[in-house]
Amino acid sequence: MQPNSLHEQVHTALSRAINEGGPAIEVVADAGTPEGARVEYLQPQQLPGFTDPLLVVRTSGSTGRAKRTVLSTAAMAASSQATAEFLGLQGQWLLALPVHYIAGLSVLTRSLFAGTTGGHGNERRVQRPEVHRGRRAAHRGQQAHLPGAHPVGPAAG
Repeated sequence: MQPNSLHEQVHTALSRAINEGGPAIEVVADAGTPEGARVEYLQPQQLPGFTDPLLVVRTSGSTGRAKRTVLSTAAMAASSQATAEFLGLQGQWLLALPVHYIAGLSVLTRSLFAGTTGGHGNERRVQRPEVHRGRRAAHRGQQAHLPGAHPVGPAAG
């Protein structure tokens, strides 16, 4: 994998957003780039009213106009943990899906929480202890509602 590939950029940005409270990201399909997508870094003022946003994902638009959806770090942590527990997985996640779709972003996020590479060779881990505590509490039934997906408006383009 090339050091500055789109997958590496996304993995690094997710790691920074989770561990350092860095900006949320949106991976936007862009036919004008060599990899067909680009990373946009979103500042808090671009996502007013959201706590600890991690990702903005565009819906398919199958029920009308495509929408942008904000996913929090807690929501992605819970999803990562639930997936790993359900599948009984311990090991390497393999990124075989485009990262401008939620499926690809989920694989990279799961790899961060698992402490693996997402199949691209640069290991990072989630280091924020409150995120680990939050996802464990959620799976023990100690938190009734995790922040989930919140629509932020129609997708451009």
